[in-house]
Amino acid sequence: MVRAQRLANCIKCLLFTTTCIIASFGLLFLIVAILGSTNIMKGALVFPPYMFPLCGMLGIIITTVATLEFISMQYQRKWVTFVIITLVIVAIILQIVMGIIFEQKEQNPFEYMTNEWHQRDDTFKNHLQEEFGCCGYANVFDDVVHSDSCPINRVLYQDPCFYALTSYIDNHFYKVHVFLLSTLAIDFIALLNIFTLKYLLNKKVPSHQEQPKIGHTSLNDTIFFSPSNYKDEEYASCIENFQQKCL
Repeated sequence: MVRAQRLANCIKCLLFTTTCIIASFGLLFLIVAILGSTNIMKGALVFPPYMFPLCGMLGIIITTVATLEFISMQYQRKWVTFVIITLVIVAIILQIVMGIIFEQKEQNPFEYMTNEWHQRDDTFKNHLQEEFGCCGYANVFDDVVHSDSCPINRVLYQDPCFYALTSYIDNHFYKVHVFLLSTLAIDFIALLNIFTLKYLLNKKVPSHQEQPKIGHTSLNDTIFFSPSNYKDEEYASCIENFQQKCL
């Protein structure tokens, strides 16, 4: 019984640790979404514009799952389990879709960046020119935005943005899609946690045996004694002899 209780405590400690790890990954996705949406992170505009909102949504989902699992450690409810499983499935689908999109963009960076450069506005182009220290796209005259970083009289001395941008995509998009697909393990850990919690908390602890009720004994019970009630055989035999004399 003591060993079983120790094992249950170890499992609960492990569940708490893994849930903290899940929550930290959720916060990490939220931080990346904030940094990318505010363009604080270098090269944020190179990423597809819808990726950072999806990253923020994924962070909210994973953080919510961790919070609900912390609640389930104290209060087990069927609807909480159902919500956690649903959210984890949504997170898995979201991560797979995002990972596939990044993998496709990384496989053909030239087509992706060419379309982005020529379809986006001058603010987008000027920001990338300043951030990567380049001018134009395929060459310094290809859809260039003249600004302080790309003045007309010095544009010939600058490099085109094509090489810097495609190199950035090759280096970072691969890492992102590998990270997204590898963090699917976090989702499966969350599922394992909730099923383990459900098993532990639904497992009934055996109740203590009922104590015999103390009531009034009959008169016959006080007169006659049974030798089997005593552990000492010699003492029991003496009582038996005494009872025979009385009879």
